[in-house]
Amino acid sequence: MCQGYESTCPQDTGRCDGGCQPGWEGEDCTSECTVNVNYGPGCHGNCSVRKCKEESSTCPRDTGRCDGGCQPGWEGVDCMLECQSHTFGVNCSSTCGHCVDDEPCHHVTGTCLKGCSPGWVSDTCQQECQSRTFGVNCSSTCGHCVDDEPCHHVTGTCLKGCSPGWVSDTCQQECQSRAFGVNCSSTCGHCVDDEPCHHVTGTCLKGCSPGWVSTTCQQGQSQSASPGNGAVVGGAVGGVVAVAVVVVTVLAVFLYRRKRNASKKRSDNSVYEDVSAFNHMNQGGKQQDLA
Repeated sequence: MCQGYESTCPQDTGRCDGGCQPGWEGEDCTSECTVNVNYGPGCHGNCSVRKCKEESSTCPRDTGRCDGGCQPGWEGVDCMLECQSHTFGVNCSSTCGHCVDDEPCHHVTGTCLKGCSPGWVSDTCQQECQSRTFGVNCSSTCGHCVDDEPCHHVTGTCLKGCSPGWVSDTCQQECQSRAFGVNCSSTCGHCVDDEPCHHVTGTCLKGCSPGWVSTTCQQGQSQSASPGNGAVVGGAVGGVVAVAVVVVTVLAVFLYRRKRNASKKRSDNSVYEDVSAFNHMNQGGKQQDLA
């Protein structure tokens, strides 16, 4: 059973120039492969090493076909081919995960033998980084993303922006150049000795330059009385009130005495008038008696 119809047939050997058809062997291809032992062209296939799903599968001498299919990670009629093209598992139907450098995974288990690409974990590298981590082996921690949002599991980028006081794609850089707040868009106030303020709140941690007040040192002293000025103003107001009380008291006493004196004078005049009238009447009575 020579391979090909154009094979010559030497009279001395009968050699098949193109080899034997599957299931046959020998120089002249007249010997069948041994059943359930070997198969294929030249009987080079070994039935015992096939990756058949069922151990009891027959082994046809021409193809070595596995009747029940292949074990996970293998394919082909005789189940002798490993899964290819980044596939693995039963019927090579599963796709490899995110193996580092796009390496193929193990054809049976899907394990990435050299590890995972940044942002992925597990044996098959099909699980994203969790718990606000990212990068190689998920060993990096997300920055200060706004509202404590998780960052991108591969790059660490904060997709919705940074919390106040932080900048850069990963929100891991404090505001610089005397800036603070959301997107570092606010400028520090008049901190003492031109010190930088707190990158989140804008607070001047060492106090304000002369003439400035408030925690951020952005309010002029003339706009808000300092504790010392408050004491002075309070003292002045108290003094004015005290003087006013004294003046009112003196005035009340004066008016009271004046009124009392006026009443006494009127009383004395009344008595005098009564005495005069009495005397006048007595004199008149005496003149009548003399007459």
